[in-house]
Amino acid sequence: MVQLYYIVFAMILILTLPMASDKIAFAHETLERDRFAPLAGVNKFIRVGMYVALGVALVMLLMVCVSRSELLPDYHMYKNMYYGHGYAANGRHIEPSFIWLCQASPSFMALLLAYALLSVGTHFWGILRNSPNLWLSMVLYVGMYFVLHDMIQMRAAVSAGILLIAVRYIPRRRWYVYFPLVALAMLFHSSAVVFVPLFFLPAKRMYRPFWMVLLGVCLIVGISGVQLGKLVRFLPLEIVNNYLISYGGERFVTDSTVGPMRIFMVIVLMVMVYYLPQIQKRYPLATVCVGISICSQACFLLLGGIPVMPTRLGELLGTVDILTLAAFPLISRRYYYALVAVPIIIGIYNAMAGYVLLTSVA
Repeated sequence: MVQLYYIVFAMILILTLPMASDKIAFAHETLERDRFAPLAGVNKFIRVGMYVALGVALVMLLMVCVSRSELLPDYHMYKNMYYGHGYAANGRHIEPSFIWLCQASPSFMALLLAYALLSVGTHFWGILRNSPNLWLSMVLYVGMYFVLHDMIQMRAAVSAGILLIAVRYIPRRRWYVYFPLVALAMLFHSSAVVFVPLFFLPAKRMYRPFWMVLLGVCLIVGISGVQLGKLVRFLPLEIVNNYLISYGGERFVTDSTVGPMRIFMVIVLMVMVYYLPQIQKRYPLATVCVGISICSQACFLLLGGIPVMPTRLGELLGTVDILTLAAFPLISRRYYYALVAVPIIIGIYNAMAGYVLLTSVA
């Protein structure tokens, strides 16, 4: 399984490598901002070739999803739930979409294929419609979140893919499209309720000093080891306590650590906030994507002490990093190829970290 993942990862990066060109990345500069499309300014024949390459990549990732190892986390949980007609043995709440798909699937493998089509398909559609750099987004998607979401947390993966599609409608304030998409995402995973307030984030410009200070404060809190999660125990909300118990039992407080990659991510986001006006001129979704990525890092850094919640929310919102980090090289066309190294490092580092997930036993 590990070898298959890395072979497919390498093949996809090579197959889609032509999309890494600065000519492709900046091809949309002449388009109207409200009509942003990554390949709209590309020659028709080149565009068709890229669609074919992405289609082949899609098929390869679907193959990896369906042939996942039975030893992966959550595999047997979902298998038992499938044979239980979509219901969890411990009585935990399960979204209706899972029950419907279980009832519609003639076999467990059919259920895995259905979720793979939905999760990988929504991620590809979101990237194809909203990415400022298709190749970098593929590096980040397959490296950062494919193993965790599409191969393990398949319900959350569909919700995350829908967010990648929905983010397009925030800057244009098309609430009548965004909120139905959020409702659809909640049918696949209830945690998608956190997508609701994202609609009210700054859409076209942000007060940069505030967001840079916010990142700095979050980093200081995270490094200091302050357990803000302890405060959650005192909230007089039964739904919150039940949610925490369902995931972590009575173990409310756990250690929170901030590694070098978390610090690196915060620094990268600070740089993006500083150069946001330049990026926004070339990528109309930049402000809202950077805002969501900051919220993701805040979850990791501020919610230490709560089992599962900081990582679940951080990873769910962090899916937008697939778009945010792909916009990093737009800071300067002159230094484009040097700047590309930053998201590549993040993607490959996480792909290496994926080895732990692929070799872990449920």
